[in-house]
Amino acid sequence: MLYSNLTSEFHKEVWLHCDFQRKHMFSSLIEKYLFLGMSKNEVFELLGDAQNEWSHCIWRYYVETKTRKIFMKYQIKTPSHLYIYFNTNYEVIKIVKN
Repeated sequence: MLYSNLTSEFHKEVWLHCDFQRKHMFSSLIEKYLFLGMSKNEVFELLGDAQNEWSHCIWRYYVETKTRKIFMKYQIKTPSHLYIYFNTNYEVIKIVKN
């Protein structure tokens, strides 16, 4: 499945299969879904597993790669992620994007 149009609206299939478009959907995702209190099952159904271990308290999803210049000619590329924190009942207690 190929998605050629950039979208700012969250679409599950695009999130799962076209990670290069996640940065365009991120704001919509946060506005549309209230993550706090969601179960791990609900997060899994919405965002997939992204190679997260079920037993871990923090899940990480790639969002984008940011490029910044240093010393006028060198560039550093750093990935940006969405971190989802779960309590001992496997419910979301915090989300952070770095």
